[in-house]
Amino acid sequence: MNDSIQNELETPFLNGKVNSTTVERDLQLVKMYKELEHSYSWKIIFYMNVFLACVSFSIVLPSLWPYLQRFGADENFLAMVLAIYSIGEFLGSIIWGYVHNASSMKFSLYTCIGAGFVGSLLYSFGGYFIGWGKWLVFLGRFIQGLWTGGQQTIEQAYITECIDKDENLNMIADLGASAVLGFILGPVIGLICGFINFRVGSFYVDEHTSNGYFQAIFTIIMFLGTIFLFTEIPREYRRGLQDEEEDEEDDEDVSVDEEEEYDEDIAKILHQDPEEATYHILDDQQKSFLSKLKPNQTGVVVCLLIFLIHFNGFAVQETVMTPISTDVVHKYTNTLDYPESFAYILFACSGFLSLLTFLALKKINTWTSDKNFVLISSIMGLVGYFLLLDFSPGIIEPARFVIGFCIISVTFPLGRGVTLSLFSKLIGKHKAGVYMGYMLAVGAISRIIGPFWSVQSLNVSPSLTFGVSAFLFLINIIVQLIYSDSLSAHWSYYIEQYEEREEAEREGKDAPKVDRKDSYSPYNPSPGAQYLFPNKRSTKSKFKGKNINGMV
Repeated sequence: MNDSIQNELETPFLNGKVNSTTVERDLQLVKMYKELEHSYSWKIIFYMNVFLACVSFSIVLPSLWPYLQRFGADENFLAMVLAIYSIGEFLGSIIWGYVHNASSMKFSLYTCIGAGFVGSLLYSFGGYFIGWGKWLVFLGRFIQGLWTGGQQTIEQAYITECIDKDENLNMIADLGASAVLGFILGPVIGLICGFINFRVGSFYVDEHTSNGYFQAIFTIIMFLGTIFLFTEIPREYRRGLQDEEEDEEDDEDVSVDEEEEYDEDIAKILHQDPEEATYHILDDQQKSFLSKLKPNQTGVVVCLLIFLIHFNGFAVQETVMTPISTDVVHKYTNTLDYPESFAYILFACSGFLSLLTFLALKKINTWTSDKNFVLISSIMGLVGYFLLLDFSPGIIEPARFVIGFCIISVTFPLGRGVTLSLFSKLIGKHKAGVYMGYMLAVGAISRIIGPFWSVQSLNVSPSLTFGVSAFLFLINIIVQLIYSDSLSAHWSYYIEQYEEREEAEREGKDAPKVDRKDSYSPYNPSPGAQYLFPNKRSTKSKFKGKNINGMV
């Protein structure tokens, strides 16, 4: 919003009258940004960014070990490089969550992509220094982890704040499909990089350093796309973000009876089912108060646990499935001794199933609630890992192994997508950066720990690895059933739904007459809500000393 409009909003009266020009101009901006919310002009940038980021991730993995061998590094250093990337993801998610909350979305994305550019160059520059270049690769991968974690957090937080909560899962599915395509195309580009080898003066590019340079080019494309093609919706016009400015204290005296009546209305709502609550008894400031209540902290913790266990299942899958399925020396099983090509086929099928899952989510997301979808994904994880158990020592039937692998391949994209959607509704209209930062950081923790514990347990028995994974999903199911009520959406979600229903019912009817005694306020609980409402004492003074949060 430009300064002239902002100034008019802060001084809406002219000779005792409402400045109708200001209201009209602001309503035009509301309409413009509401149309932008549904536009693909900014979503296509997100799809491109996710696609290129996933290409960047998958382009490196096949060649990372040969690249490190150039410096004389051993397997332990390879494990360190893999782990430091996930640590970077963990820290990047949290850091850029705070950055997103404290600054504009564009600034957050610029700094994040800039970190990716630096990390990509360091990864390639390591090739110039045989003696200690491996540490440049190590540092480069850490910074690239910061980039990946930060970008995921920024984009998911912005989606949560800007689009309808009921459309959130649709866009998550689109982003997931973009990611899968990136993972599929990445190795193809990596194969092309294997044929690159040229020198210009002291600058050279070979089959290993070319990966980092390609990543740097991708970050430049993302940076330019964000600058020239991305239009940011200002915070005050984001439908999923509550106006967090404190209401000014009003010196008007209010009787005890009026204050008690106000509290009774809130208390009555707080003890009702949010989906069926009688929101019509509340005025705009009471609705605003409910919208500003903190998210249910129990629900937040449960969502973090669900996310952690789903990511752990994914980490176990990508770590142990190849050594088990290609166990030609029968170290783990006596039945799965296929060539390496079998593992490639398995993971190609996994990518295909993930893509189908995201596409299916766009069609079935309205069939049931996010809570039920999350429960279904946990049940699938339990069944999938249960099928992988060797009920007879060393015996895992190939057909059962493939079926279990396929179920797990659907579990992760389904669980990740619906949990993010559920979480976005749970946190309501609060700034999403920090919440989404911690959410994605939890996923990174599983990516750090999962490979280590799964490898150690696999050396004991595959049943230990798969049994623990199945048990964790069982815990997920039990916790979700016990704390199901805590996973309900935030009050602001249901209030917005109620206001939209009210607005729809008013369509076609004569507009209500404006009482000139009413006071003007820029508060706008939903894009189509009225800008005029009766003058009441601020929620801050009315609820001073009241422990309302404890009632939720």
